[in-house]
Amino acid sequence: VSNSVTINANGFSLTIPSGNLTIPTGNSLIWSSNNLIVALGANIVNNGTLCNNGIIDYNNPTAWTNTGLYKGTGTFNGSFTNNGTFSPGN
Repeated sequence: VSNSVTINANGFSLTIPSGNLTIPTGNSLIWSSNNLIVALGANIVNNGTLCNNGIIDYNNPTAWTNTGLYKGTGTFNGSFTNNGTFSPGN
């Protein structure tokens, strides 16, 4: 994510099959609905803001380490280590 982005999947799912979904410091990703699937072999790198208002299925057995801001009213299925800010419901 090289700019701040809002994604409304409009009833569809999005799968990240490999590599990193990177949100740099100062940028944000708003996942506004439906399923974001982070497949085995893919990873989230959040140094900015990740706002989850849908469902994120994180299938990597290695815990994601959040160093930015994770917030939202959505569901996160998986595990992560929080070294940043966790603010559910916002």
